[in-house]
Amino acid sequence: MIIKQKFFIRTIFPRCMVLFAFILLLTGCGNQEHTQNKSAPDFMLSDTDGNRFYLSAQKDTVLLLNFWSVHCVPCLQEMPLLQKLYHDSKGKTVKIVGICTDPAEAGYISTFLKGFEITYPVLLDPEGQVADLYKVTSLPTTFFVNGEGIIKESVIGYENGYFKKYQHIIEGLIQK
Repeated sequence: MIIKQKFFIRTIFPRCMVLFAFILLLTGCGNQEHTQNKSAPDFMLSDTDGNRFYLSAQKDTVLLLNFWSVHCVPCLQEMPLLQKLYHDSKGKTVKIVGICTDPAEAGYISTFLKGFEITYPVLLDPEGQVADLYKVTSLPTTFFVNGEGIIKESVIGYENGYFKKYQHIIEGLIQK
């Protein structure tokens, strides 16, 4: 009996875990493709100061919409990149907007952002209604919306090197 358990733990279990991780990766990575080249769903959310943000009011502006959570390590790793993009995009027709999916209070999120020195606008989606509209299944998920309100790109997850990728996408959308 002990030999069978060791065999299972050393051979079968690791293979099952790899297969399970692969399936999760595939199901998470494929869900945003059908949103590209479609109109970005309209929404209204409030930021951490209570100001309302209407997607429909952002005409002729390229948008980077980043869905994130305070409990998501890749999200936190991505925040300095987004802050730099926000700083670099001042004076351009680009808005970098975070959408926090945590059910926390605005005061907590505001304090959290100050601790990370984040100054780009962060909207609150505590019930995940906008995340559902955008069919977000993994965090972070970033959507790039052109000036006509069409989703042109979406990126799931975060990896080193995304700064140049995001810059390239944004510059391409500005020039069109």
